[in-house]
Amino acid sequence: MKLYKQRYLCKECLKTWSARTDIVEEGHTLSHQLKRSVLHMAREGITATGIARICHYSPSSVIRIIDEAVELKSRVSRLPENLCFDEFRSVNSTMS
Repeated sequence: MKLYKQRYLCKECLKTWSARTDIVEEGHTLSHQLKRSVLHMAREGITATGIARICHYSPSSVIRIIDEAVELKSRVSRLPENLCFDEFRSVNSTMS
């Protein structure tokens, strides 16, 4: 769905505003139905680029929709006293 919103101009104060609708949030162009579809496809395991291709939107828009909907668990205030690593890259990019 392509959404084109008409802009209006007040001839007295020269301020502009756009029409309002329940289909989209104010100041946005992506509909609530599209956002629900994106989230449903993401739950099914489709990649962001695949969803973008299906919905005809950019991958960054898809990622933004997912990020807005997902609440991350709160971070801990500090790291644990001991950390364990199997391997890491050290001097000259060699594995240690």
